[in-house]
Amino acid sequence: MHSVFQHMAMTIPQNYPRINTPVDLADYQQWRQEVVFDMLRGVRYGQSFCNRFDITDNILFYEQDHEWVDVYIRKNYIA
Repeated sequence: MHSVFQHMAMTIPQNYPRINTPVDLADYQQWRQEVVFDMLRGVRYGQSFCNRFDITDNILFYEQDHEWVDVYIRKNYIA
């Protein structure tokens, strides 16, 4: 029998990467032009993306490196 922690550790790879709702390239490009306003208010780059497109992705939401986040977004979300 597995502990709760072992069960959580075993299920994480099944949950990430998850099937993502695609974001249209034009919508993404529009967001990229406007994200600076969120960042000036202290909103993280990935946090802004999640908020704009109603996405729940903790990796994206909390990551601080906006260059890494942009690669992650293009790889996992742009249709």
